[in-house]
Amino acid sequence: MPSFYIVATPIGNLEDITLRALRILGEVDLILCEDTRVTRKLLDRYQIKTAVESFHSHSKKPKVEKILSLLEAGKNLAYVVEFSKFVWDTIIKLVVVDYPFRLLLPATFIASVCAGIILVNIRGNLRILVFIFFTLVAIYTNRNHINANQYTNLSISSYLDLETEKTTNTFHEYLPLRTNPKLLDKPWNEILGNNLSASNLRQTTNLLYFDLEVFKETTVSIGQFYFPGQTLYLDNKITNFDVDKEGRITLVIPTGNHSLAIKYQETPLIRFSKYLTLASIVWLFMKKVRF
Repeated sequence: MPSFYIVATPIGNLEDITLRALRILGEVDLILCEDTRVTRKLLDRYQIKTAVESFHSHSKKPKVEKILSLLEAGKNLAYVVEFSKFVWDTIIKLVVVDYPFRLLLPATFIASVCAGIILVNIRGNLRILVFIFFTLVAIYTNRNHINANQYTNLSISSYLDLETEKTTNTFHEYLPLRTNPKLLDKPWNEILGNNLSASNLRQTTNLLYFDLEVFKETTVSIGQFYFPGQTLYLDNKITNFDVDKEGRITLVIPTGNHSLAIKYQETPLIRFSKYLTLASIVWLFMKKVRF
């Protein structure tokens, strides 16, 4: 099985490198690096004769394909990280860097707390500059969340087939634990059941609506995984529902013509968080926090 190693090199003194790193550099079939001239100095110092080839964030697609073909052929490669520099722009071309959703939540909370602690401990005009900087960083890092949940006419399978467009949802981190993610690999139906027909389908970011004609009382499963905060309306009345073994919303619908809507509404916890945030801002102004 081929291996792809990431090896950090010394910042200044060439002797600040581990024996394991030197062993790997000497055993692999090819060394990839940002600048072959810099890396060659290190290799010459330890008499390592492994072939070296440049590879960086600006490398073109043919270079990436060549590296992938070497790995498929069973070759072992090492990527030298010069001066311990951050490698995400480059490595993402080779593998999917997928941050688990359950790690992003505490990371966001901790970052917010740290930002608050920093602002509290800064005095004078510098606090204004740091506050503006943090605000701009927050806006920039969250720019992709604006209108992110808009519906399109593309099927789910079309998105899943885009190997280069992986996100933090690649491994279904956002789905409830009781759902069956394998359903996403099959043709998706907005409603499943016998003795009925559906029409007038409407979808928004927080609403799924359609009209039903039910010829005989039947149990239906809606093409919607259950999330906390979802409310089902049958003929404009809030109706109780169950969740089937696949994680979809299901209910029994009587004979006749009906309207059915599933609407997402804020949970008590989300509302509490918003009110707490608003109350905190008001409290800060009442305390006359001076920037």
